[in-house]
Amino acid sequence: MNIHTIVGFILVGVAIIVPMMLMGSLGSYWDPISVAVVLGGTVAALILAFGFGAFTGAIKSTLLTLKKPVLDPVEGIDKVVECAQLVRKNQGSLLSLAEFLKANEKDLDPYFLKALQLAIDGKREKVVSLLKKEKSTLEDEWALKYNLFEKMEMWMPASGMIGTLLGLIQMMRNLNDPAQIGPAMALALITTLYGAIGANWLAAPIGAHVEQLGLKEIIYLKVLAEGFHRMMNNENPIEIEDQLMSFLEKEKRKQSK
Repeated sequence: MNIHTIVGFILVGVAIIVPMMLMGSLGSYWDPISVAVVLGGTVAALILAFGFGAFTGAIKSTLLTLKKPVLDPVEGIDKVVECAQLVRKNQGSLLSLAEFLKANEKDLDPYFLKALQLAIDGKREKVVSLLKKEKSTLEDEWALKYNLFEKMEMWMPASGMIGTLLGLIQMMRNLNDPAQIGPAMALALITTLYGAIGANWLAAPIGAHVEQLGLKEIIYLKVLAEGFHRMMNNENPIEIEDQLMSFLEKEKRKQSK
C-alpha cells in the first residue's frame, strides 16, 4: 500500500467535508443532477475520445497509485550489481548468472527475468535491444494513462460549466416563480463546485502521480539496459554501481525539468 496516496485522499476528503459542515449541512451541497452532469459528461467525453476501455483504464490507473511501485530503479541497481559480482567472480562467465536466477527467480520482475535469461544464453545484443523495446512500449502505455487524467482535468470543469448554464437557463425561465429560482441557482453553482473539485483535487494530483509512476518504470528499464550492458562487458561491480547511481540521478534531473 502507498501510504502517501491514502493520506492524500483522506486530506482531500477532510478539506471538502469540514468547510461544508462548518457552513451548514452536508445535504445542502449534494445534488444528484449536478453529479450526473459532471461525472456523466466527463465519462461520456472519455469514451468518445478513447473508447469504452478509457473509463476502466482510469479506474485501474487510480488503483495503481494506491500500491507500492513494483519497479524500483534503486532495487534494480542492487540486483544488477549482485549479478555483476557473480560474473566478475567467474572470470566474465555469464553462465554463472544461472545461480542468481535459481535463487531469485520468484522475486524477479518480468523485465529483469527475461534480460537475465537472454544473458545466460549468451544473446548479448538481444538483452539491450529487448529492454529498449520494452521501454518504448512502456512510454506509450504510461503516456496514454496520464493523458486520460489530463483530459479529465480539462473536461470536469467544462462539464461543471455546462451544468451552470443549464441551471441559469432554468432560473431565467422561472423568474416569475420564486420557488423555482433557488433550486436552479443551486444547480448552477454546485455543478461548478463539483467540476472544480474533481479537476483540481482529484484528476490533476492523481494524473501527476500516475505520470511519476510511469517515469519511475521507464527509468528502471533505462537503468537495466545500461547495467546489463556494463555487466556483460565484465566491468568492475563497484564502478557499475557508481555509474548507474550517477546515471539514475541524471535521469531524475532530466525528468524533473
